[in-house]
Amino acid sequence: MLLIVLVIASAIAGLAAISSGRVVHETRTQRVLEEETRAFNRAYAQLHMAMNVINTSAYNADNKNVALQNAINGVYGGTVTGVKEKTDPLYAYDDEGKLVRAEKPAGIQSGYVAEGDAKQKTVTLDKGSDESWLDDPEGVEFGLLEGTNVRAYRARDYIRRLQKLNGKNVTNVDPGGLTDAFYVIEAAGRSGDTVRLVSALIRESEPFSSFVFFQNRGTLGVSGSPRGLVHSNQTLAFYFANGDYQDPVSAVNGFKYEAGATTENTNIVEGNDAAAPIELEQVDFEDLKGKADVFEGQPGLDAEIFFEGDKVKIKEWSKPRFEMIERSNSYQQYAGFHYETRIVEKPVQVGTETVEYDEDVVTGYETETYTVTEQVQTGTDQETYTVRKKFKIGTETVTKYRTEQRQTGTQTKTLYNQEPIMETRTVTKTRTVKKLVPLSEIDPSAGGGTVGGSGATDIMVEVWVEEQYTVTEDYVAGYRSVPYTVEEPVYETVQVPYEKTQNIYEWRDVEQTRNVPIYEEREVERTREVPIVETVTKTREEPVYEVQPVEEEYKVNDYETITENWVEEVYIKPELIETTEITLQSGSGGTMYIDGRINKLQGKLDGRLTIVANEQVRVTGNIQYVDSNGNTAMSNGTASDYTKKYERNSSYTGNSTLGVISRDDILLTSSIPSYAEVNGTLMSVGGRVGIDGFVTKDTGDLTKSSTKNRERYYTAEQLEAYRAYQKTGWKEKKFKKNALRRIGGVISNNRILETWIRTKKGISEVQHGFVSGNMQFDINLLFNPPPNFVEVPRPVLTYFVPIMLVRDNN
Repeated sequence: MLLIVLVIASAIAGLAAISSGRVVHETRTQRVLEEETRAFNRAYAQLHMAMNVINTSAYNADNKNVALQNAINGVYGGTVTGVKEKTDPLYAYDDEGKLVRAEKPAGIQSGYVAEGDAKQKTVTLDKGSDESWLDDPEGVEFGLLEGTNVRAYRARDYIRRLQKLNGKNVTNVDPGGLTDAFYVIEAAGRSGDTVRLVSALIRESEPFSSFVFFQNRGTLGVSGSPRGLVHSNQTLAFYFANGDYQDPVSAVNGFKYEAGATTENTNIVEGNDAAAPIELEQVDFEDLKGKADVFEGQPGLDAEIFFEGDKVKIKEWSKPRFEMIERSNSYQQYAGFHYETRIVEKPVQVGTETVEYDEDVVTGYETETYTVTEQVQTGTDQETYTVRKKFKIGTETVTKYRTEQRQTGTQTKTLYNQEPIMETRTVTKTRTVKKLVPLSEIDPSAGGGTVGGSGATDIMVEVWVEEQYTVTEDYVAGYRSVPYTVEEPVYETVQVPYEKTQNIYEWRDVEQTRNVPIYEEREVERTREVPIVETVTKTREEPVYEVQPVEEEYKVNDYETITENWVEEVYIKPELIETTEITLQSGSGGTMYIDGRINKLQGKLDGRLTIVANEQVRVTGNIQYVDSNGNTAMSNGTASDYTKKYERNSSYTGNSTLGVISRDDILLTSSIPSYAEVNGTLMSVGGRVGIDGFVTKDTGDLTKSSTKNRERYYTAEQLEAYRAYQKTGWKEKKFKKNALRRIGGVISNNRILETWIRTKKGISEVQHGFVSGNMQFDINLLFNPPPNFVEVPRPVLTYFVPIMLVRDNN
């Protein structure tokens, strides 16, 4: 479709250069130029009237412009068959249904008929007439806009009309109807024999993806050179000097200039500081959910989404949460006792009986002799043994020697010192130093970003730079030997004798004796008393029992049941429910719906996709468009070298577009690389788009995330969710990264934020977010937005140029 639209644009622009050769005399030159101007002004005025009709028109339930639809359906005249009334005052038909020229009503100026013809009878506009070049090719129809002579064509039909005007073969274009949202209106102006045609290419509704920055609440702060539409439903603030805004910028409550920006150093090509508000709340999430044709997440589940070329991997997780569980515990508590009577079967003694029994009785003892063998000592024996002992027998004096160093004199010795020869010279050195420089000096290329915080001057960035400096220093040019003498002692080594007295010992064998006991075995007789046992029969009286019912009283403890109830908070951690992988069809697009939070979004995308999220979306890594060969749409998107341009990659052959529509925030998180790239249009309907670590105030502006600010601005539900997700290790975390490069747009309900600055001692510094940014508008989002992306019900004038110059009907 983009190709088709570019064909329209190219054809329109090309026809602007077509001019017939001048065959008039030199004296008619001035008159001809005046006729050209007059003809153009008449056509231009008609086109403006038609644009007013379209711009003030209502939109129907299908988001269609009523004025354009009436015109294209021929309600107010034209060549559209089946709808046109035969009694139209501007045109009439003969019996064969052929369009004929009717006399114009008073006051209507049309360049499609000559001044003289308008006062004469109706004539047929056949192919042989002098103005047959104005006719449309077969199969092309136009309708008239209400109250004007301006024609309305479908864009694909108008391409065929341009082909005929150019004298080329008329071919069919866009048979699939991809350009249904595009129309062309054309007006003709005539002066004398000169006709000028002026046309405008119109998109019936403006997709939100045509905005590079759109903010509903709070002040929108922008800087740099962003391409694409910029709009704020409140105030638009321009930050820093040398801002360059080539595309329309608009705000409902006016413009203001911050951090060194002024009206003199800010270039605004087309600005509207009293624009009409654009409704953002019209987004119907239930309708978008119904359009989810590639994936619809399960109700209540979070997701992680990873792009892997034309594959998209979705991991669905249950939500982390705290649940209040009712607990109870019952136990018996002692409360006293009482007595109860009961009948029990018990044995009762009813008499006795005599019973005989045998019993062993000791009647006496007898002596028993027995023999044992024992070791008995019979005496001792004396044993002699020898031991060796050391005995001192005297002393003796011996001479020993020790070594000593003795000085015998001195000697004179000559030594040399190596002294440096010093000279002075001036040298240039290089050093690496940290320096604060204006951001505009680091990254002057096209691009822009959103800004928050306080600022007074151009933003200053700390960078390491190499600088040269000159110093005068002493250096060693050489060395020289300098002699000096020293007196050194002379030593000799001598052996000095000394006497030492030492003991004299000798070893002797000495005999010693010891007593050794003598044992022998002997049998010894011993005696013991052994009892004499006899068995005696005896009798005894034993009770006789009989089981009878007996009444008895017993003690019963009393208890009462105590039940304790309480509510206990239990943390339920996320659980991976399902992993799904989908493949995007080449060339076509799809829509995906996630009911919960998207906790991870990153990867390389080959395809056209819109992701609709019912809750918060967290961008955790680079998002890059790639083609089937892995070529990225942009060059140097993640490069750490600021000198490498962020520009279109000529090797890229894909048509990837990504739209993310969230009911809540869309946040760039701390896990994103320090040199990051994000491709796609991000739309937060009820929250904000920007860096993590900040809290939205009631006004739509932002403040840093802290316990105090969260308690002040978060709802009870948001605080509960924050606490539950923190338990998983997640938290709102502020960060500072080097650069963010992206193509696409940002549409946000609350304040957009990519950079948070502060002023300290008159210097503006980046405190959080991205130090540098480069944004390129994706023209594909204007003509070929992501599938089912939300549109603004207002017409968009895309091109507005004269297309044909005719002199002397030639």
